Amino acid sequence: MKKLAPALLLLIPMLMAFAPLEDLPYDKPFYPMDGRHSGACGHAAGHLDREGESQAGQSQWRADWYAIDGELTLDPDFENGDFTSTVTMHATLVAESDSLVLDALWNVDILAVRLNDASANFQHDGWSLLSIETPGLSVGNQYKIEVDYVAHENEDGFGAFVFDPYLDDMNPQELHPLVYTMTQTQYAGSWWPCIDRLDQRADSMSIRVTVPEDLVLASNGTLESIEDVGGGRRRFHFMERYSIPSYLVAITITDFYSPIGDGHPYYSAEPYQFDDGHEMPLVLYAFKHHFVDALRHFENLADEEYWIADQLDCFGARFGDYPYRDEKYGIVEYRFSGGMEHMTLSSIGSTTLVGEDPINYVLPHEAAHQWFGDLVTCASWEDIWLNEGFATYLEALYYEHVGRWTPGDYMFSRRWLREFDGEIYDPNSTFGRTTYWKGGWLLHMLRGRLRHHFGENEESYALGSSEGDNLFFSMLEHWAQDEPRRFATANTEDFINFCESFTSLSLRPFFERWLYDSGRPHYFNNWSARESGAGYQVDVTLRQVQSGALFSEPLDLMFRFAGGDSIVETVQPDMASQDYDFFFGPQPLSMELDPHHKVLHRGVSFETPMQVDAPYPNPFGSNQGVHVQVNLLDAGYLRAALYDPSGRLVKVLFEGQAEPPYEDLFWSGRDQRDSFSAYGVYLLKVESAGQVETRKLVFLPVD
Repeated sequence: MKKLAPALLLLIPMLMAFAPLEDLPYDKPFYPMDGRHSGACGHAAGHLDREGESQAGQSQWRADWYAIDGELTLDPDFENGDFTSTVTMHATLVAESDSLVLDALWNVDILAVRLNDASANFQHDGWSLLSIETPGLSVGNQYKIEVDYVAHENEDGFGAFVFDPYLDDMNPQELHPLVYTMTQTQYAGSWWPCIDRLDQRADSMSIRVTVPEDLVLASNGTLESIEDVGGGRRRFHFMERYSIPSYLVAITITDFYSPIGDGHPYYSAEPYQFDDGHEMPLVLYAFKHHFVDALRHFENLADEEYWIADQLDCFGARFGDYPYRDEKYGIVEYRFSGGMEHMTLSSIGSTTLVGEDPINYVLPHEAAHQWFGDLVTCASWEDIWLNEGFATYLEALYYEHVGRWTPGDYMFSRRWLREFDGEIYDPNSTFGRTTYWKGGWLLHMLRGRLRHHFGENEESYALGSSEGDNLFFSMLEHWAQDEPRRFATANTEDFINFCESFTSLSLRPFFERWLYDSGRPHYFNNWSARESGAGYQVDVTLRQVQSGALFSEPLDLMFRFAGGDSIVETVQPDMASQDYDFFFGPQPLSMELDPHHKVLHRGVSFETPMQVDAPYPNPFGSNQGVHVQVNLLDAGYLRAALYDPSGRLVKVLFEGQAEPPYEDLFWSGRDQRDSFSAYGVYLLKVESAGQVETRKLVFLPVD
């Protein structure tokens, strides 16, 4: 149950004028010899019109760095507890403002606020915002803000700050405590007050947390120390020295497997090695009873090459070195069903780590985010495809790297839907399949366009052997590694402009149709071959029958001949109906549209006047229903009726004059009297122009 913290209002007069923070001593975490990330996001954006961007009282400030110093206490049943903490924020005033507004959610009790060590007036609205009075401060100076608070459990979002004890698989009587944070999109304020906005990346973090001595804490960056503080408790200190968005800061606490019981995680015997010889630790935080299974997904066992370092190799070769070379990469187990790309330490769900597949797609997906999402972060949540669409396509690239699938086969077999919901940019569902899958398809098609520019039509190429691929990977490497995006944010228009500039190609029409509009090309095609001289004349008609604007995509047509030979011809249809003709010596036996799945489309080849698609989804439940699309070459009479296994008529779905290009039939499981039919198998019979097609529908209690 949601617990609402009462708003606290302390009216304490300010007793002193505030001096710039540069006059105050502090222990800032930084790399003295490495300034690549220092101040890389040293700007505050003034865009207030989109969720995720700073608002008044935030855009006038630049969040420079934070230090969290807290202590976790747990109830005896581990179901609840308190996180008593102080967060110290070092921020620069970049424009005049009489307040500083921090994101602090309803589950956080604010105890006190200090500005440069003096008590400050503040007001917490009890729901989401903490407003601190800051009159008379000088623009250009850095100030220290300290907030004392207590945070309680918050299960909003994906589970922002969760107390989630679990039973041991090997000893069902043993209960283990588990506390973790997962604060995408804007839930960092559930466990540490901060400016939790995409346009405010801290240039570094210090995280000190005291926990019971039998527990292990995992977090971002470098583990600096583990200190016994007495009373059966120990303090973990992590430092994240690279610029980090607030939603990627995380802690996970349980009795993780620790090889010698001192709180340190498992470190790979083979550190990750960069080309220049620099070594970086690879770390694994796994539940004790899952450690052996988790190790298969993490370590190079039995000469198995598909391990966590290979993912960094794959992406590093294409997009530049792993960005956090002075710290670590690792995975930490938690009980979410998927994963989360916390910077330098991806959170991976237990179901993935105990699964049979050592390269479950979640692992390369979260590793990919270290470049796309963590290094370059979307500027607003409307631009989220720049994180999730990229990581989805990098799944395909990794499977291409290991030889499991070609990217087209992977995208078609694992990331294809009949329909997507809304546009890629500003999607209807921030974390829906349109963002992930269709966003990934866009990158796949962009890669195909660059190959097409160089006349390259093969299904796959070895790395470095394709001019189109070289341009594609070089473009994305520079997108990730170059200023001003590196350790900063970027939006969709930035990406469009960058791609056009980098390639010197006119790509905006492609991006605008796919990003800012919905749908996909739906191709109807028919073809014929006739003898002509010493060979065969082939006539092909392609029609785009989708609603909305037309598409213009390079489209492969594969003609197959006797003996298994084939020829691919590439066209680029951009009209509602287009005719093409080809001449071949041997007689073609068949034509296949887009055989290597380079384009996100729906295609129907008409060998008869009516083509009936496979039911989708099938099996289905009453809440979702089932769709069957009947594609029509010409207008005419159509009847579609459902029958039970005994042949009894259940319901007529359509009867009458139908118009091309198609009729979308839908059944929710109800019969002609609008009563629910029994679960089981039904037969759909579709009749038109003397042609009869049948499809089997399976109605199950699956909702």
